[in-house]
Amino acid sequence: MHQFINNNDLGVYIVFNSGTNIKITNNFNAMSIIVDNGTTLDLSNLSVNLRKNTNVNEDTAGMLKVLNSASGIKLTSTILNTETIWFVNFDMAKSDFSSSTIYIHGGAHSWTNFIHNTTLTTFYRGLIVEKADVILPNVIIDNVNNYTNRTCSIINNNNLIINNLTVRKTSVYFDTNNLTVTNLTVDKGYEYTFYGTSTVTTPSSSPNLKVTNFNFNSSSSGTTKFKSYISGSKSLAYLDIPVVAVAPYANMIANGIYSDKVVTFSNSVLENLNKNINVTSNVAIDYYWRGGGDGVSWSDTANWSLSPTAAVATATLPSSNDNVFFNTNSVIAGIINVIKNVDIHNFTVMPDFIGKTFEIFSDTSDAFTIRGSLQLQVGATLSIRNLYFVPKSTDINSPETITLNDGLLRGSTSNGDRLIVTGGGALSLKGPTFTYYKTEDANRNSFILENGSLIFDAATVNFNDFISEIALGSSFKANLYLKNSTINTKYWKYNNINNTNLNSQFTLNAGTSTINFTQSFTAAGDTNIYTIDNKLKYNNIILKNSITSVSRSLYGLFDANNVELEASAYFSAFGSSIFDTTTNSVIINQLKVYAGNLIGFTSNYRINILDKFQTINTDACQLVTILDGDVYTVNFIINPNVTDQTNTANVLTLKNYDVKNIKFIKNASYILNISGSADSKTTGYTSLTQAMPANLYWIGSASTTNQWSNSVNWTSNSDGSISSSSCSPTKFDNAHFKSYSNAKGNEVAVNNDIYINNIIFESDSPQKMLIKGNGSRDIYLGGSLLLNNTDISGFSRLLAAGKQIDPTYDPTPRHKIRLNGGNLNMRINYLNGAYYKLVDNFTSITNHVNYLTNGADVEANNITIKTGSFSNETNASGKLNIDNSSLELSNFNINSGIFTVNAANTVFKLVNNNSPYFTYLGPTTTSGVNSTFSTATLEFVDKIPTNVITGPSNGALVFKSITTRGVTFNVNSDVTTSVLNSLSNRISIVANKELKVTEQANISGTSCDVTRSIVSATPGTRAKFTILGGATNFDYLTVKDIDANSSYQVLVFGTYSTNGGNNTSYVQFLDKTTDDSTYGFGAVYACRDIAVDKMLSASGFYPNAVTTYQWFKLTGTNADLVTPIATTRDIDLSLYGYGEYKLVINYDPSTAGACIINDQINITPLPTKPTELLDDKFCKNKVAIFDDIKIPGYKLVWYDSATSTSPILGTTPIVSGTTYYVARKTDSGNGQDCESIEREKLVLNLDACGGVYINPALRMRSF
Repeated sequence: MHQFINNNDLGVYIVFNSGTNIKITNNFNAMSIIVDNGTTLDLSNLSVNLRKNTNVNEDTAGMLKVLNSASGIKLTSTILNTETIWFVNFDMAKSDFSSSTIYIHGGAHSWTNFIHNTTLTTFYRGLIVEKADVILPNVIIDNVNNYTNRTCSIINNNNLIINNLTVRKTSVYFDTNNLTVTNLTVDKGYEYTFYGTSTVTTPSSSPNLKVTNFNFNSSSSGTTKFKSYISGSKSLAYLDIPVVAVAPYANMIANGIYSDKVVTFSNSVLENLNKNINVTSNVAIDYYWRGGGDGVSWSDTANWSLSPTAAVATATLPSSNDNVFFNTNSVIAGIINVIKNVDIHNFTVMPDFIGKTFEIFSDTSDAFTIRGSLQLQVGATLSIRNLYFVPKSTDINSPETITLNDGLLRGSTSNGDRLIVTGGGALSLKGPTFTYYKTEDANRNSFILENGSLIFDAATVNFNDFISEIALGSSFKANLYLKNSTINTKYWKYNNINNTNLNSQFTLNAGTSTINFTQSFTAAGDTNIYTIDNKLKYNNIILKNSITSVSRSLYGLFDANNVELEASAYFSAFGSSIFDTTTNSVIINQLKVYAGNLIGFTSNYRINILDKFQTINTDACQLVTILDGDVYTVNFIINPNVTDQTNTANVLTLKNYDVKNIKFIKNASYILNISGSADSKTTGYTSLTQAMPANLYWIGSASTTNQWSNSVNWTSNSDGSISSSSCSPTKFDNAHFKSYSNAKGNEVAVNNDIYINNIIFESDSPQKMLIKGNGSRDIYLGGSLLLNNTDISGFSRLLAAGKQIDPTYDPTPRHKIRLNGGNLNMRINYLNGAYYKLVDNFTSITNHVNYLTNGADVEANNITIKTGSFSNETNASGKLNIDNSSLELSNFNINSGIFTVNAANTVFKLVNNNSPYFTYLGPTTTSGVNSTFSTATLEFVDKIPTNVITGPSNGALVFKSITTRGVTFNVNSDVTTSVLNSLSNRISIVANKELKVTEQANISGTSCDVTRSIVSATPGTRAKFTILGGATNFDYLTVKDIDANSSYQVLVFGTYSTNGGNNTSYVQFLDKTTDDSTYGFGAVYACRDIAVDKMLSASGFYPNAVTTYQWFKLTGTNADLVTPIATTRDIDLSLYGYGEYKLVINYDPSTAGACIINDQINITPLPTKPTELLDDKFCKNKVAIFDDIKIPGYKLVWYDSATSTSPILGTTPIVSGTTYYVARKTDSGNGQDCESIEREKLVLNLDACGGVYINPALRMRSF
C-alpha cells in the first residue's frame, strides 16, 4: 500500500500498526513514528525529520520506534534526522538500512543518576537496540538542537555494527555489549562513558566498544575523557581500540578503562583504576584569559594568551597539565560560558584582579575538573554544575588547596549541584572562611568527598550538604582532617551503616573541631554487616535549633567528646541490630541537653555517657523527653563518675524530664533522680518526682514574634498580668486563651511540636484566633481541646492521648474536642486508650483522617461531622459511637474485627472523586449478620468514581438504605439493605456473595442509561441478588452471572434489558418479539373514568429515592404549560380533569449531568356502554350487517360474548334472534379512541318494518 503524508507540523505522532506493508512516497516531518503489529514501513529514498514539538520540553524527543519482532523498517538510501531511534524488536529480513544516513540530534538526556539498564523501561535519548542484531552504515550523533544536557546514549543488548560513527558536540553514554565500529570519529573536549564489568585482571566476555579506525575531529579541541560509569568501584570499561589513532591520543583522561593492548595517551592523566593505559605528561603551560575573541566563551582560543600581558592569542586551549590565570590584563565581559568538558591543573585569579567582577558559568552535565589548586578573589565567581577536584598531590602535608579570598564557589542550577573531590589525592580548604552553599539554602547542593583526603584548614567551613559515602566493594578511601575548624552544615553524612567496606576506608582526625548541623548527621566507621571495624570519634557535635519543618536526626555508630542538643532540637538515634551489643554503642564523654529537646530511639540502641550529663535551663518549664519510638528497651548507660550541672558526685538529676521505655544502667550506689515523669517500662532510676500541671495564659509580646515556645508570651496570672517568672507550657500543663489573648495579634506561631495537657479557649476568648504551625508539626494532647471559633492549621497531626481527668476543665469522664465554629485543619490520631468526645459539630476544611489506634474510645454522637475519613489501626480493639450523627466523609474504613461502632440512625455521605469505600469488619452475630448500620443510611455522592462496600467475611452488613452513584458499585461481601437506590452504571457483586434488598430496589436504567448492568465480579461464577419486598420488575439492564434466590421472588427484566447469560431460572426476561415494553406510561394516551380511576403514576419510569417530578397540564381544564401542577410521584387526576399531561423526571437532581426524561400522556374519558340501543327496533330491510347499526359521534364494537377479546367484524351479517354484546368507542380521529369497559347485552331481532322512520337509514325508535 502506498501512502502520501502531508508535510505537516512537528507535533504529530504517527503509529503504523495495520500489519501490512506500507510505503511512504514523499518526504515529511513528524514528531515520532511507531511501527508495531507486524507492519513493515518503507521509508526508502526519503528525507524524514523527526523532532520534538517546540511546545514540548526537553524530556520529550522525536523518535523512530519499532516494537514488534514481526515488524520491519526499510531505510534504504534514506536520510533520517531524529532524536531517538529505539528498536525494541524487529524482523531483519523485512528491514534494510543500506546506504542510509541517520542523524541523531540527541542530548536531552542526562544519565548521571541512572543505573545500568537491563530491561528498558526508561525513555532514553539516542540509539537503542534491545533484541535484534543490527548493521547500520552511517550514524552521526550531534547536538544541533543545543539541549542543556549534552549527553546522548548508545544502548544495545545484542550485536550492533556501525560502519561509520561520528560524534559531534556532545558527550555519549555507551551502555553497550558487542558494539563494533569500523570508523569512529569523535570531538575532543567531551566525556565518553561506558558501562563496564571488567576488572584489572579479568575482562568481560566481549568489549563494550571495538573500533578498527579511531580519529578525532580535527576542528575540535579540549580535554577528552574516557570513563567507566561505575569507576567508583573496581569495575572497568573494556575498550578494544587501536594502539595508534589517526589523530593521536592527546589531552586525555582515562578513568576506569581496560584495554587488551597497551595504548599510550600523551599529555594525559589517569584517574582511579585503569589497565594497559599509559600516559605521558607534557610541560605545563600557563594560559591567561585575554577576552580578545568573543569574550564570553571558554572554548574560543582567541580568548586565551600564553603571556601575562594577554597581548597575543593562542591557537590551543588549556588542558590537564596546564594552569589558568586571570589577572589585571584580563578583559572581562561579565560571564564566561563553559559548554563542554574542561580539565586543567591550577586555576588562579591573581591579586591584581581585585576590582573586577566576572563569573565562569556552566549549567551542562559536562565536568569542570581542577587537578591542582584553586584561588579566587573578591568579585570572582565560579558557578559550575559538576565541579571536580582531582588533586595530583597525595601528601597531606603539601596538598592542593582551595582559597576563596571572598570569591564565590557555587553551582549553576541552585539545586543538585555538586563539588566532588576524587582521585585519591589530598585537598585543603584554606582561608578564614570556606563556603560551598550554606545551611539556610533551601535547595540541596552537595560537597562530596568520593576518594581522597580532605583537610579543613579554614577557620569556618560552610556547607549545605556534606557527603562521603563509599559504594559496596569499592577500593576508594576517604580521610578527613577537621583540625580546629567550625563546620556549619544542614546535612552531614560520613559513610553509612550496613555496607561491607574494607577496614580503614574511612578515617577521621577530629582535632578540636565543632560540627554544627541543623538537619541530619549520619556517621559510622567501616562497617561489615553486623560488626564495626573502626568507630569514628568526633570532637564536638552540636545539633542546632532550626525552624525547618523537616525532622532532624543524629544517626549512626560513632563516639564524641561532646554532643550538644540546643533548645527545641531533636536527637533521633536509630539504626539496625548492629547497636545491640555492648561494644557497639555510642560513647559520649559529655552530653549537653537544653530544655525542650526530644531524644528518640527506634531500635535496641545503646548510649554510654562517660563523664557529664548536663541539662541546660532546667528551671524553665520546658521538658527534655527521652523515649524509644518502637517496642525496644533502650540501654542508657551512666558511667560511675558522671555528674550533672550541679557537679554532685554520684548523683545525676534529670530535672523536667519525660522518660519512656528507657533502661538506665548504673552502679547500685549511684543515685539517678527523675523530676517529671517516667512510664512503667522505664527502669533503673532511683526516684521519681511527678510533675504537677500548671495553668498558663497566653498574652503575647510586643517585643518578640508570637511564638508558642517563647516564655515571654505566657503568664501564670489568670488576669493576664505579666508574671515574675514566665515559661511556656509543657505536656503536663494547661494552655488558656482569654479576652486579652489577642492584644498583640490574633496569630500564635508554632515552629515545633506542641506537647500539652489541655488547650482551652475560654468563653470570653477572641474569636478567629489562629494557632499556626510551620510545616509538618504535631500537637501531642494529653487532655481536652476546647476552641471558641478558633482555627488551627499548619500541623500534620493532633495526637490525642487523653486518659486521665482534669476535673477543673473536664469534669466528665471523657476528654473533649470542641470546635465551637472553629476549624481543626489536621489529621487526628486517637492514641492507645484515648477516651474522647466530640461535643459539637466538627468540620475540617480539608479532608483529614480520624485515626483510631488500639483501645481508643471516641464518642461523636448527635452532631454533624465533615472531614476526611474515619479509620483504625489493623486488628485494633476500640469503640466509636456516632449514633444520630450526620457524617460527610471521603471514606469510612474500620478494618478490625474486634472494633465496635455504634451507628443508630447515622447518615453517611461519602464525597470522594477517587473511589470512595465503606469498610466495616466488625463482629457479627451468631445468625451471621452485623446490624451496626441497620438504621443508618449510606450515600455515595460523586458520580465519577467506583463505589465500594466491604463487610465482614462471615456475615452480612445490614443498612437501612444505600444510594450509589459511581461508575461501578462494587459489593465485596454479603450486604443487606432495606432500600437500594443504584444510579451506578454497573453493580458488581463478588462471586458467591449476596446483595439482598428487603423493601425496595431501584436499580433500573433509563433511556439515558442503556448500558447499566448487574453482574458477578468473576465472569462465569454466579453472585446472588435477592429481593424480599417491593418491585421485582426492572428494565434497561444487562444481567449476567446472577443467582436470584429461589426461596424468594423471581426477578423480571423488561424488553429493553439483555440476558448476559449464566443466570438462574429465577432471573427472567420478557420476549422482545412478543411482549410490549412496560417502561414509562406504556402508551401516549389512556382511557379512564377519573372519578373511579383517579391516580396517574410515574412508577413505570423506575424512579429511585432521589428522583424528582414535575407534572404539567397541557390541554383541557386547569391547563398550565409553565407552572407544575404537582411534584409528587403520583397525581390525582380528579383534581385536574381530562386532557394532555407532561411529566419531567430527574433521576438525580443533586448531580450535574444526571438523566432527565420528558414524557406526555393524554387522559381521555372512558365512554359508557350504549344503553340507548335497548329502545331501538331493527328492520331487516335496513340492517343486514353490524356496520349498519350506528350512533352518531361514536363507534360500536360488537362481541359474541361478555368476555370475548375479539371484536366481530363490521361486515359480518347479523343473525336475527341472536344475543350479542356491544361496547361504545369514542371516535376521535387521532387514534386515541377509548372503548367502554362494560358491554350492553342485546338480542338482535330483524323485523319487517314499513313507513317513515326518524332515522330511516339506520333505525327506528319503538312507539
